Amino acid sequence: MAVNDKGILNRLYFVAGCMFVFGLAVLFKLFSIQYLQGDKYRALVEKRDVQNITIPANRGNVYSDNGGLLATSIPKYNIAIDAVVSPTKKFEEFVGPLSDSLSKYSGKSSSYYEKSIRKARANKNQYLLLAKNINYTDYVRFRGFPLLKLGAIPGGTYCKSENKA
Repeated sequence: MAVNDKGILNRLYFVAGCMFVFGLAVLFKLFSIQYLQGDKYRALVEKRDVQNITIPANRGNVYSDNGGLLATSIPKYNIAIDAVVSPTKKFEEFVGPLSDSLSKYSGKSSSYYEKSIRKARANKNQYLLLAKNINYTDYVRFRGFPLLKLGAIPGGTYCKSENKA
């Protein structure tokens, strides 16, 4: 029996020794990360840190206790164009018709719009405001204009909506 007890004790010492070595390895790695490589990881955290920004709430309808509508939010749209993103072939094809459509909408001359769009392209202006605070009906109309109907990448269209009470 003494031999059998000694074998069990040897296994116990071996397991305890392995756990002790494992604990020392964990402590060494902890020390290494905290003090030896700490500056590298702190810089990495600063680079990947998420910025806290305030997002304005999307306002909705306000109803009375009997279900009647008291107030409603009306979306208003700002439409701009990135004059640089369009390929030259598409830009030259659509700048004239776009200017005509804009002049019919606003009453300013077609040449005024064509000059301003070409000037924005020459100056590499990536945000030329075409319309501000327009309603949804006009927004849909603008989305059908030449070059704007191509979308964001080939046409360079920017549309931003804001809810107005």
